[in-house]
Amino acid sequence: FGRGTALDLKVDVPGYDTETAKGVGFADIAGVAKDDGGVTLFAVNRHASEAIEVEVALTGFGTLKVADHQVMTHRDLEATNTAAAQDNVVPKQGSGATIAGATLKLTLPPYSYQMIRLSA
Repeated sequence: FGRGTALDLKVDVPGYDTETAKGVGFADIAGVAKDDGGVTLFAVNRHASEAIEVEVALTGFGTLKVADHQVMTHRDLEATNTAAAQDNVVPKQGSGATIAGATLKLTLPPYSYQMIRLSA
């Protein structure tokens, strides 16, 4: 779902410092514009305990609607899938992503990765 023209997105969120980098944002977002007029966004929340409210300006893309919203998260960051527990860490249907006018709004749960596909 990440094929298309890469979007140059600007992100303004609080951050934290690490041993190797300063000002790492708690949230980040990437996206592509699709040839069919749709947009796919990929968002991550790196915060351990805080959900992050996100607003994405969709100006210039025309009328879009949420076609699919997938969320991957787990309380244990070291959780894995095994032969005995093949669905321990899997994407689940997301909810709460809405478009009003030319603005997408959604909430990123702590330690989560999301994919939001928007169709024309």
